[in-house]
Amino acid sequence: MIRGSLKHIGLRTASDGDAISVFGSNHIWIDHCSLSRCPDGLIDVIMASTAITIPNRKFNHHNDVMLLGADDGYGEDKIIQATVAFNRFGKGLIQIMPRSRWDFFHVGNYDYSHYQLYAIGGNANSTIIRQDNRFKALYLLKVKLHKFLITDL
Repeated sequence: MIRGSLKHIGLRTASDGDAISVFGSNHIWIDHCSLSRCPDGLIDVIMASTAITIPNRKFNHHNDVMLLGADDGYGEDKIIQATVAFNRFGKGLIQIMPRSRWDFFHVGNYDYSHYQLYAIGGNANSTIIRQDNRFKALYLLKVKLHKFLITDL
């Protein structure tokens, strides 16, 4: 038996492929982890989880890195509040660092220098505070320049 929240008690079952899944929980601190290459996302915070702090982690080689909020139709996620700071986004990352739905989150002190598609995203009325981040989409610039040079020859 595992207790995921005051309202959720059940048997531990198979994961949907996330390295870390926070489901209907609060006051969670995820610190000093190195995550890469999972079948689904590296970290998902869903189902009205709140008071989540995610600092000091390293991410490498993955597509969907971090999701805050289950889906656009689950309005209960509007109570999610998360702080994501001092993490290292390394090589081989594509997108969702993090992506937010409905919630309020603060993301700060990052050097986004290796992403391929997008770094921070939000939809479904999310509020995002970005502070002290540096964005350098070098990979995309090289791809666009390469395509431009080939098509104009």
